[in-house]
Amino acid sequence: MKKLFLMILPLFLFGMTTAAYQPTAVDDALLLSLEPRVDALYKSDMNRTVTVTNKIKAILPSFDPNSRTYYILQWLSKYIDSLVSKDVQKISAYSSYDPANVTQALNDGKDVILFFHANWCPTCVAVDGNIQEDLEDLDSNLVIFKVDFDDSELADQYGVTKQHTMVTLASDGTVIERKQWVNTVSQLNKLF
Repeated sequence: MKKLFLMILPLFLFGMTTAAYQPTAVDDALLLSLEPRVDALYKSDMNRTVTVTNKIKAILPSFDPNSRTYYILQWLSKYIDSLVSKDVQKISAYSSYDPANVTQALNDGKDVILFFHANWCPTCVAVDGNIQEDLEDLDSNLVIFKVDFDDSELADQYGVTKQHTMVTLASDGTVIERKQWVNTVSQLNKLF
């Protein structure tokens, strides 16, 4: 993250006054030149980059909206948000459990369902087939992550005692509800 701040430090050296600031073509060119560097940092340490962005958003109101500092921090925050948004869009509507993807989907305001399944469970296999077959009918704001029921740590974490359980998550990652015998995409769409 030091690299990120060292890259934007030169932009802060000029225009630190609180006088009305008008972005220049030079500023825009400098910010444009930062994009590949920010992309590389984001790819190398996504979670830390997002944490720094959240800190920037928290301090942004303390800056004069007419200052160059505000302009640069706001640009950086929006640019990283756009990278996160693109990543969330890449997340398949139905994929295997990955904690980072679950967090991204929740942060992007998606409705998240964890499907605890077991390969040895005939009902789970049938539901998996139903979801894959009717995936195009899945609500566009809904994301389903398949979780291996035999991973007892995750099952314990979410209070799941039986395979073929759907767990709906709130935006903060807490459990809203656990449901069994949800067998079709139309039933999944009604969980939220």
